[in-house]
Amino acid sequence: MTLPKRDSIVIELKRRLKKGLGNISIIEGNGGIWGSWDRTLPCIHIYEMPTSKQLVKPGKYQVELPIQLEYVNKLNSQLSVYTEGRNKLSKLEKAIELDERFTENFSLPTQGQDLVSSFSCVADEIMSPLPGVVDVGVVYVFKYTEAFHGYELKRH
Repeated sequence: MTLPKRDSIVIELKRRLKKGLGNISIIEGNGGIWGSWDRTLPCIHIYEMPTSKQLVKPGKYQVELPIQLEYVNKLNSQLSVYTEGRNKLSKLEKAIELDERFTENFSLPTQGQDLVSSFSCVADEIMSPLPGVVDVGVVYVFKYTEAFHGYELKRH
């Protein structure tokens, strides 16, 4: 069974995060640090944001999927929020940015298909939402194509 591309992107994203950051707890949506989080650190919060779709040719959408990630860690010193945050940001980027086409199972013997035409980090932020905690937030936008189902296949 072939998964929708959006599902495949999220699965590959989580695989890369676990490989690059260790066996880290990943929480999808659900209120973020103020919701279902049990305060276990470190952890990642993933938010799939609204997509935008543009019809680029008959039968094809160009889709932009923004995904926000929050990498939450213990802070060693409240005086070094940005120093520690930049270090965590670098680790997060290195875990995600392995290739330009976000290939399934990249660097594994069972490497799969390219999932996107491009992706990029469009925003990042370092903050301390609670004493003793550093939160590194990033937003990646993944661009890919998918079928537009509004046309009949044999339309003239």
